[in-house]
Formats: sequence, structure tokens, C-alpha cells
Amino acid sequence: MKESSFARFAYKKIKVKEGNFLDIGCGNGRDSFFFNKKGFKVMGIDISEKAIKKNSKHKFKNIYFKKFDIGRNKIKYKYDIIYCRFFLHAIDKILENKLISLIKLSKKKGTLIFFEFRNNKDKIFGKFKNKVHNTICEYEKGHFRRIIDPKIFRKKFLSKTKSRIIYEKSGKNLSILKKDNPNLSRMIFKFNG
Repeated sequence: MKESSFARFAYKKIKVKEGNFLDIGCGNGRDSFFFNKKGFKVMGIDISEKAIKKNSKHKFKNIYFKKFDIGRNKIKYKYDIIYCRFFLHAIDKILENKLISLIKLSKKKGTLIFFEFRNNKDKIFGKFKNKVHNTICEYEKGHFRRIIDPKIFRKKFLSKTKSRIIYEKSGKNLSILKKDNPNLSRMIFKFNG
């Protein structure tokens, strides 16, 4: 399976082309495999045991997959790159706080953290009159997403991590898949120490 457009975008923004890479909410592993092929030592984590088992069948060097619950588990290592695509809008506010704490423990000086998520202007939230930050919406039967205002998230992440933002963009045409052209936010933070 081909890597996401966000993976290609992130790779161009990374100056070093090796190091320890954490893919949070790795799903089918397509971006994990991409970064591994580019020379990174990758740890892909996901709560889905099925996804982890399937990804682990591939026997490539320097790539590992682990079933992981961000609400319960702890990270034991430090990472050069922390990557979080289409994960933030799939968790609630409590898990977002745990995610930020997990990232703080996994960082070291110079760590880059990449986020891509559906924002409050995305069409899936169009039928909801009050598009309030942190509201969880069932946009299709059995499919839930949390409304995220990128300005509120940026401010929170910066204050809790003492990092700095080095890239931010919101809008359409960032990740088009067939007829789906979501309104997304992309952010890159860097930890100073």
C-alpha cells in the first residue's frame, strides 16, 4: 500500500534522514513502512491488535509494531521524530491530554512532532450547528470524530510542551483520496530541550 501524502510532505521537512521514529496510531503501517525504507528505525503503535499482527508479519529490519493504548501504556524510549497522522481527531479530550504527556516523555532536544488532523472547518462537521472545539460527532453510523480548532490545539500543545511551532497550514487539497478532499490542519513542532 502506498504511503500517505502527509508522509511524503513530512519526509521533505526532515533534515536528518535517519534516527528513531515513532508512528502513533500507525493503522495499516503504510507510513511506518515508508519511513523505514527511507532509513529510520521505526516503532509503529496502535490500539488495534489486528493491525499490529498484520503489520508484524512483514520481516523488515529496524521496524517494529506494538499494540499500545495511549490511555494506559507508557513509552520507554526517546524519539527523533514523532508522527501522528489522522489520530488526533479520533480520540477524546482525555486521551489528547494523555497523548501530549506521552509525547513529552518521548522527546529529546531537537525532536520533531508532526500532526495532521481534520479541523473544525471540515465538511463532515457541516451538519452540526455548534462546531465547538472538543465536541465528539457521529458523522456516519458508527464513525465518530472530534471537532478540533487548530488555534486552540496549537496554543495548548505549545503551553504544555514548551516546544515551538515551525510549520502550520490548514485548508483543503492537502490529502485528497478519491472524492474526499477534507479540510485538514498540518503542524510541525520542535522541542528545544
